[in-house]
Amino acid sequence: MEIYVTSGCGDCRGAAIPVPEEEARMDEKNVEHRLTEVEQRSKSNTRRLDKLEKNTEAISRMAISIEKMAVKQEDMNGSINKLSNDVETLKAEPAKRWKFVVEKTIYFAVAAVMGFVLAKFGF
Repeated sequence: MEIYVTSGCGDCRGAAIPVPEEEARMDEKNVEHRLTEVEQRSKSNTRRLDKLEKNTEAISRMAISIEKMAVKQEDMNGSINKLSNDVETLKAEPAKRWKFVVEKTIYFAVAAVMGFVLAKFGF
């Protein structure tokens, strides 16, 4: 008994070719084996894709978190700069106060010397 198989080659243009029954059964077994392999590979690929999707989601969440952290860091930098300016102002206060005291002491000393000189000369 002969079985006819449709050829997929370009020369035959889909013509039915007689194939011995035993060879056709071997082809069926080969096709079944290959189909099983393809199904197993498909399942494996599906599991791998699922893992990749989870990883992609995790990376996306991490990127969003990093972006939020960057915004918070910019806010913190602004606060730190403001605090730095405030500290500089506070550090300058005692220096200003000391300058004021020294300046007034010098004025007082000059006024005392001039008063003494004027008193000596009788003005």
